[in-house]
Amino acid sequence: MSKHIKREPENPAIIEYFKGKIGQTVTVETPAGTVSGVVLIVGTDVIQFQEPTGDIVLVLASQINAVYQ
Repeated sequence: MSKHIKREPENPAIIEYFKGKIGQTVTVETPAGTVSGVVLIVGTDVIQFQEPTGDIVLVLASQINAVYQ
């Protein structure tokens, strides 16, 4: 029998913020550069964006330094 262990987000406030932004365009700054796109999915520690080019980008919440709308 396998058990499912629920992980708590490292930064619950930023995860809750992005849950409220699903379907909206947001720009985030990370150490790897700037990502701008529509928020598609918000996981425990990751946010999925669709850039204007159609590319899908995953960003770890712990790597977000700044957020712009």
